[in-house]
Order: sequence, then structure tokens, then C-alpha cells
Amino acid sequence: EAFDWRSIGGQSFVTPTRSQFVPDECGSCWAHAAVAALSDRLKWLRNGSWPDVVLSVQALLNCVGDGCDCDGGDPYKAYKFIHDNGLPDETCSAYVASVQSCTDAHYCRGPSGNAQQEFVSFFVSEYGAFFCGNATTEDMEDRDFNV
Repeated sequence: EAFDWRSIGGQSFVTPTRSQFVPDECGSCWAHAAVAALSDRLKWLRNGSWPDVVLSVQALLNCVGDGCDCDGGDPYKAYKFIHDNGLPDETCSAYVASVQSCTDAHYCRGPSGNAQQEFVSFFVSEYGAFFCGNATTEDMEDRDFNV
């Protein structure tokens, strides 16, 4: 039997596909991969509800540093950054396909002063990165994340 996250009971559990080469060439696949995995996981946790939470690739490109830029990078460093700092959604720091300076202006802040995606930091710190589906335990499925 075929399985496709894009059509489970007629509903898609994936966020829109984006290109690292639009609007310009940038080897940011490391950031796109991390963001796509987490954004899709959030959609699954929210039962596919609208609006999609599409996290910011640009925030990673701007702020991870340590050799992670338009010439490549490390998804582990992306997840580590998200774990330590949270990550805003795409509307707060849109993708421009070039490294910009990392400032507080790139982040959406909530009333607590923390990044609005506080849930993402909590989730990654509690369950780890999402390479391969190690984050699909019954405990996670039963948990109410108030998203």
C-alpha cells in the first residue's frame, strides 16, 4: 500500500516546497532541509490545520554562522541553533538567498521577549532532531502542545 504525507485521508501534512535558488543562487540546502522537516512536523502536530507554520530559512542563514552560509552548511548546526534560540516564521524573516547580518530585527518576539516559536525550542530540546522519524512516539502523539 502506498503512503504519501501529501494525501492522508485527502489532507496534506506537508508545507509548500521552496527552492534554495529563488530569488537567487544560494547553497542553503542545509537550512531548507531543517526548516522543511520542522515545519512539516508542526503541520502534522496541528492535524494539518491552517495556517501553515513555515519557519524562517533566512534566520538560520543569517545567524547560525560557523561555516553555514550560501556555500553549504550542517543541518545539525541548524537544529542546534533552533534548540538554543527558537526560530521565527517566514513572515518575520523572509528568504532573500544571501547572508545578512544577524540582529534582533530578524526575530518575532512574543510578550515573554522570547522568539514566538517557543514551542519549537521546547519540542526539539525534549525530543531531539527529526532525522528519520525518531520523534514519533506515542508520548508525543498524546501530548497537548497548545499550538
